[in-house]
Parts: sequence; C-alpha cells; structure tokens
Amino acid sequence: MNNEFIKNSMQIREYFFTDDYRKAISKGIYNTGVEGSREWKEDMLFLRLGLWRSFNAQFLSDSFENQSVDDKKAYADNCRELLELLEGKLDDKLYLLKAEIYRNLGMFDECRQVLKKIIFTEDYAATISAIRNACYHKNTLTVLVE
Repeated sequence: MNNEFIKNSMQIREYFFTDDYRKAISKGIYNTGVEGSREWKEDMLFLRLGLWRSFNAQFLSDSFENQSVDDKKAYADNCRELLELLEGKLDDKLYLLKAEIYRNLGMFDECRQVLKKIIFTEDYAATISAIRNACYHKNTLTVLVE
C-alpha cells in the first residue's frame, strides 16, 4: 500500500487505537524517508504524537492504574522518543507538548523549565495553568484542559 495513502487516511481519521500506531511504528509502515532523515523524523513525529494522544484517550476512559505493565512501559518509551524528536524545535505549542510529556514522565523540574520558555503565555493561559497545577501536585496522569 502506498505510504502517502496511509498518511492521508490517518490524517482523515480523528482517532486510531494504540495498537494501530504501535504496529505502524514497529513495522515502518508509514515512513517515507531514510531513517534519521527529515522526512523520516516528520513521519515518526506524526505517529508517535498520535500514539501519545491515543494512550491519553485510553487513560482518560480507563485510568492509568488499570493499564497493563506493557502499556505503561510503551507509553513511557513513546514519551521519551517524542522528546527526542522534538529536540531543537522552538515553538510555543511544541513547548507545551514537551512540558506535558515531561510531566507525564514525572520530570517536574524539566516541565517547569520548558513552561518558562513560552513567549505568548496569554494564548495558552488555561493550558499552562493546568500543566503547572498538575506539576505542582506531582500528578503525572492525563488531565483535561477546558
């Protein structure tokens, strides 16, 4: 199957199951470039971000404590891979994402440091407040921002 078709199909669907993302990552189904290339990194960022969101949705519907040891490990591994892919990207939205991932991993000092880099704080006030509050309470669980 054509990688571009898969990419477009995944972008159209609002939500994939964690297993869909995990299979795509492990089998290299979606990658359009050579490993380490800019295209490869963009594809992996797309998949790993989708996996992170899928896990978060799963954790909201059935708490983190109820997840399997394998899912918890896969979630943490994916978070670390995401942080590597986000390295060097300078954008407020990506800083929010990095802060949230650090918080999910229990790396609260790193979370607070990244939040300080956000320039347009008024644009993201509710999200920053929710992340800071969760960080203050050493909460690594998925939180909803309203």
